[in-house]
Amino acid sequence: MTTTLKSFLIATALSGAVLLPGCSETPAEQAEDTSATLSKIAEEAAARESNSLLEWEKERNAILTDLRDLRDGIDKDLNDCNTELAKKDIRSIERTRQQTMKDELEKEKALVEGAIASIEGISTDANEAERNTVKVKAEETRSAVRIWWEKRKEGFDRATRQDHDNDGH
Repeated sequence: MTTTLKSFLIATALSGAVLLPGCSETPAEQAEDTSATLSKIAEEAAARESNSLLEWEKERNAILTDLRDLRDGIDKDLNDCNTELAKKDIRSIERTRQQTMKDELEKEKALVEGAIASIEGISTDANEAERNTVKVKAEETRSAVRIWWEKRKEGFDRATRQDHDNDGH
């Protein structure tokens, strides 16, 4: 029993000797350590934010390219509709069909241009949540217009019984 007590006392003395210098740090040294730790955390956060901004720019540019391509396609078809509507010898059924198509094209073009404006309008100073919200809305618009565009092309192919868009359908 005395050896156990002696061992316990020696262990206590040794652990006190080892741990005691850790307590002798002055407040200035502690503040310096804390400052160094906070600086390291801030640098890591800045690096993550920088990577996040680079990814945002890549995604933003890809979405903008797709939206602009859709807008250009819509503009081409809108121009074709306007050309057909300008003809004087067009039948009333065809005029009605062209006017309906023109209205649809203008509606879809407005959606695309709204998405382009919102994604171009978001600044890089915006927080990540705002950027993600704008990105998701633009992607939804892009997807909806692309689906409408494909259905329209397929409908035109079926109506004319030709493959005008060369997609095999």
